[in-house]
Amino acid sequence: MKNIKLPGKSSHFGFKLTFSYMALVLIAVIIMGYSSYKLSINSLIDRSKADISGTIQQMSDNIKYNLNVVQRMAKQIVTDTKLSTSITGAIDPALTYEDYSQYIKPKLEMALLMSESPTKIISNPASSAKDAVGKS
Repeated sequence: MKNIKLPGKSSHFGFKLTFSYMALVLIAVIIMGYSSYKLSINSLIDRSKADISGTIQQMSDNIKYNLNVVQRMAKQIVTDTKLSTSITGAIDPALTYEDYSQYIKPKLEMALLMSESPTKIISNPASSAKDAVGKS
């Protein structure tokens, strides 16, 4: 006896085989994709935390350094009694400009040089403003 092939039966079997193969491949791809995604997200979060922590530590060190500089400047200015009496004007007002130009200004400039700050002391603010306007 001969086996008779029915046209509908073979295509149905091929569809089932293809569908099951595609389902297995698709499930494997989805699992690998999801695990890769989770791994990359966790790695990105860990790296970001480490970078932010390093940045915060660096900022903390910079703030401590700048506070130490300010403390040194303040200590130098506060411990100088001649400077404090000159600034408060407890002496003759006629000597104030002379004290300013010969003692106060150099002392404050020295304190600023110690701080490595770009700040400068301006003797005549009006002329400095004109210079700044003329340069721009």
